Amino acid sequence: VYKILDDPEIAGPKRGRFNKADLSRVWSEGLYPKRREELLALMQQFELCYPIEDTEDFIAPQMLPGDIPDYTLGDELPLQLRYEYVFMPKGLLHRLIVRLHRYIAQEQSAVWNSGVVLERKGAMAEIVESLDRRSIAVKATGQEAKELVTIIHHEVEKLHSLPAFRARLKVETKIPCNCGACRETDQPHFFDHK
Repeated sequence: VYKILDDPEIAGPKRGRFNKADLSRVWSEGLYPKRREELLALMQQFELCYPIEDTEDFIAPQMLPGDIPDYTLGDELPLQLRYEYVFMPKGLLHRLIVRLHRYIAQEQSAVWNSGVVLERKGAMAEIVESLDRRSIAVKATGQEAKELVTIIHHEVEKLHSLPAFRARLKVETKIPCNCGACRETDQPHFFDHK
């Protein structure tokens, strides 16, 4: 698996995308040729990559560049949710991207190394990881924004409950204040969701 994740061509010019020709090139010697499909299935099972709809390509989110695509959530006040971690596990956002890949906006191209934009039933959501703040921030707009945030929150909670994270993970889920002053600012005060 690391032969794929460390491949300079996939990490460089291919920008995290790979296909079966890349698998043949990278996994060419020894037992690899007979086990390519099995290894690819394992990569998907362990949430290291996902297929791009209607193509033969796959994306490994941890190999995506940091280029943020152009997008807008609109002018309306977004629903917001923030997860703040005492210690932020590496790869948490990448696994979340794999779980939610079917909703990635702009024909599955609105994704970068530290964030993703999702769309579903006219709602849009931005999920951005901040390693220095040890947080994942969610903002959503549109008529079905609440439903999209619920889907995102459900997947984040499922990730938090995995055995690898459950025992050590200390996280607070926060929601923004809705007073008049906080509604007018881009940086509202946040309260514990509980």
